Amino acid sequence: DRGEGIPPDFFADPDVRRGFSRAFDYDAILRDTFKGTAARALGPIPPSVPGSDASQPRYSYDLKKAEEHLRKAQGGRLWEKGFRFTLTYNTGGEVREAAAQILKNGVERLNPKFRIDLRGVDWANFVDKAQRRLMPIFARGWVADYPDAHNFIYAFYHSQGRYPSAQGYANPELDAMIEKAVIESSPAKRAAMYKKILAKGYDEAPAIFTVHPSGVYAMREWVRGFVDNPVNMGIYYYPIEKK
Repeated sequence: DRGEGIPPDFFADPDVRRGFSRAFDYDAILRDTFKGTAARALGPIPPSVPGSDASQPRYSYDLKKAEEHLRKAQGGRLWEKGFRFTLTYNTGGEVREAAAQILKNGVERLNPKFRIDLRGVDWANFVDKAQRRLMPIFARGWVADYPDAHNFIYAFYHSQGRYPSAQGYANPELDAMIEKAVIESSPAKRAAMYKKILAKGYDEAPAIFTVHPSGVYAMREWVRGFVDNPVNMGIYYYPIEKK
């Protein structure tokens, strides 16, 4: 009755998800955490990957609109009752901890009855608890397995993907759109399909997309052939040579 804890279906209400997406200060993480070395994530597909759309709808930090969504959520009960729950990140994940703090700050500014606690969890337990749906909300990242839109769209939007399967999120219409797009052979038709998928994903708001970080490296002036490959974890040494 005092807003302690949340029910299992708390984030099943799209207006809760949209409200949280509006309560995140995207400029703050770019400015204060990444010092301008990252790009704003508009959705799951990174820039330069076919299927990305620079004109796609995206959420912005807007506490007034966040309040509108959360006042509508759960028939108005959420705003009146409030809530308190824990947002987790993996210990040592300083960027994810910063993102968690930014979300906490934004949401708690909306209503004194809104409380979010933060907790760092060691990696093994963090992954295990996420997949067993024991954490209501968590901060994670994604590195591509291959440079194709499907690898990102499936991971974030498909019910069997890495994150929806951990969140308990499923939208049959979105699943069907994703399954149809991955087998389309025409690049133009596929791009049009992903445009619709991104718009649908924006409306559904199953995740808050924050940044696409760039690698920051220091090297001698005589190094040639270095490429910051977004699909490779670490440095790909094969094309590198000394001038």
